[in-house]
Amino acid sequence: MREAGDPRLGTVLNGTYRLEAVIGSGGMGTVYLAHHVHLGTECAVKSLVPQFMSNVEAVKRFQREALISSQLGHPNIVRVTDFNYDADGSPFMVMEYLRGETLRTRMMRLGPLSLPQLLPMARQLCDGLDAAHARGVVHRDLKPENLFLCERSDQLKILDFGVSKVRDNKTQLTKPLSMIGTPYYMSPEQATGNIAEVDALSDVWAVGAILFEVLTGRGAFAADNPVAVFYKIVNEPFPSASGHGAAVSRTVDRVLAKACSRPASARYATTGELFQDLARAALIVETPRVGVVPMPAQPLASDATRLITPLALQAGRPFGAAQDRPSRAVEPKTELLRPITTPPETRAPTRPAPEPQTRLIRVTTPAPVTPPGKDISNEATSLAHAPARPAPTGKPGGFEENEKTDLKIGASPAVRPVEE
Repeated sequence: MREAGDPRLGTVLNGTYRLEAVIGSGGMGTVYLAHHVHLGTECAVKSLVPQFMSNVEAVKRFQREALISSQLGHPNIVRVTDFNYDADGSPFMVMEYLRGETLRTRMMRLGPLSLPQLLPMARQLCDGLDAAHARGVVHRDLKPENLFLCERSDQLKILDFGVSKVRDNKTQLTKPLSMIGTPYYMSPEQATGNIAEVDALSDVWAVGAILFEVLTGRGAFAADNPVAVFYKIVNEPFPSASGHGAAVSRTVDRVLAKACSRPASARYATTGELFQDLARAALIVETPRVGVVPMPAQPLASDATRLITPLALQAGRPFGAAQDRPSRAVEPKTELLRPITTPPETRAPTRPAPEPQTRLIRVTTPAPVTPPGKDISNEATSLAHAPARPAPTGKPGGFEENEKTDLKIGASPAVRPVEE
């Protein structure tokens, strides 16, 4: 975004880089979108703010940041391509131009992220830090503002090695008992000013604190002022992410707590080890700790909401008599369905299935229309029956030969019951 008040906009640094817009600013430097006048390419130019131009220590830190970033050469660390001085003596460094947003902006836009959303970012962050630590470089100022997410690819880039510490470097720019870093992500050794004890394990602590904040949306040791933050960092146990709204397991809580252990020797030795345990913990599904009611030993007949299975209904088991309910409200109980069987003494006696029987059906022919007063006799009947088999009782064939149906004039045909 172009800032009309910046007098350096539109100027060309060292005859090569034309400053076109301000894209970021910090306590010691300003980052510009620049245009390479000879190659026609875009780049980012970082320069010291005017009030630090005469600060020898600040200039040395600035130059060392450019040197470290250019030598690390890792895809998850911002690449520095040039360092030089302008005509007025002001130093500047040239970096790759990144399109996207910082992790802080992502969190402000989306709120807390889930563990699956966080894992790809955590892997890249840990990969980049392991590469820096292998070269003896400790960042010392890790925070969401210094982690950049490229658009489309979501590739993560670690920014701002300005206050980094180089192992075995004879030039000491930080005075003993000085505080370096951002309070919310400082390790206890940083919070107490023990600069000599600050090493790669301090970056491990910062990673744990960042992961906690991304998952929960709040700082692990949030307080109203830096002094209260330092007190919590040094004295209070690391909080659990699951206890602050994050949908993670207790195993994830233990991983973050180990990353932010006191003393430093109890932390992960590398950020790579931290990520490996975090990735494994993400695969663990644990039983929720709240809202579980143990199953009673026997079904409760007094429960008005008791479920009766079809098996119980088939067995003919009666519903239990309702008991008096207590006057106080009773929380519903979680009850697993189980087959309800009838005790042997109450089961209905079983009997073998009856064999198929031959059923005789009498079909009566309609009565003819006759004059009133005339009796009808010897009415022919036709018999139809199911597949023949001997009748269980009675006369051969199960009926009398020439059996007649008695009818009265004006009455409906009546069928005499078959004698068995």
